[in-house]
Amino acid sequence: MNNSIGYYDPKRFERLPDGWIRDLREEREHGPSSPTILGPEERKKFCEDMGGIEPEAHESASIVNYEGENAFFPIFADTKTDDGYATRTEIAWHKSGVRVVNYVSGLVHCYNKANRYYVRPVRAIND
Repeated sequence: MNNSIGYYDPKRFERLPDGWIRDLREEREHGPSSPTILGPEERKKFCEDMGGIEPEAHESASIVNYEGENAFFPIFADTKTDDGYATRTEIAWHKSGVRVVNYVSGLVHCYNKANRYYVRPVRAIND
């Protein structure tokens, strides 16, 4: 992790020509939000088709803006706020559950992974 870039630094994010957003602090790139809520296999396929993978909970939560009007940074304006964003982080005590990030409240919840959610793929920064 690049600790020289602060949490609220306006230079933290960079929009890439392919529509992805580079997070220089977390050393990850975030893809566009799925246009609709998707089931588990659809989420995986959407992420793969976009050239990424389903995020872990900490990756999805890394774009939560705790001081903004919305619980995401403005560069992520395509974020839908009427449902949660699934991650691939399973619940240790409940293998049929996953962590789901809510971009209205900024909270991370545990829900059934078979439910339908939005997803935002991630990928490592290409060197």
